[in-house]
Amino acid sequence: YEKRPPFKLTYNFYCQHRLIKELEQRLFISKATANTKEITAYYQKHLEKFKLPETVTIASVSGNKATAKKMWTGIIMGEDFFTLADKYYKQEPKPQEMPSNHLGSEMAQALQPLTPGEVSPPFQQKNNTVMVKLIKRKKASHRPLSEVADKITKDLRNKTISRLRDEYLDKIKDRSLISVDNKAWQALKKNLAETK
Repeated sequence: YEKRPPFKLTYNFYCQHRLIKELEQRLFISKATANTKEITAYYQKHLEKFKLPETVTIASVSGNKATAKKMWTGIIMGEDFFTLADKYYKQEPKPQEMPSNHLGSEMAQALQPLTPGEVSPPFQQKNNTVMVKLIKRKKASHRPLSEVADKITKDLRNKTISRLRDEYLDKIKDRSLISVDNKAWQALKKNLAETK
């Protein structure tokens, strides 16, 4: 069946593909390795790629000015943020962790002077009066090397494979004599012009 249409073309394609993959395995992939020293050097050189932004864990409430004013009075008197939120907003806000650069400008500005455990004075955000409690602030850092070593290894191997492949193709081109069959070339150009 592999010698007759419609399967002949498919069979030939997969045979050629398999041969190419085997050739690549022998010539490039088997030689593409990355040792611990190279991985560490790459990590140190490209630290920006592995940067984690500052994150904050916050709880917030939003509503009208009058309710926010009552709640703020309770905060000043030393009452608990979550208890007051349940009392005035009929719900206990859920803490959420998010990158600082994903906060709106008003929220970021309100959080900037706070230390963990503090609550911001009421502020306007869109059409609501908002209050936010900063629960935790985690400074910007970098992913540890152990977490990204596999990705770095893969990147280094792919770069090496690509470089080896290009070098191999350049060698083949240098050793090859390429001649153009002018008659076939003219027929191809004519055929292409007719299909336009």
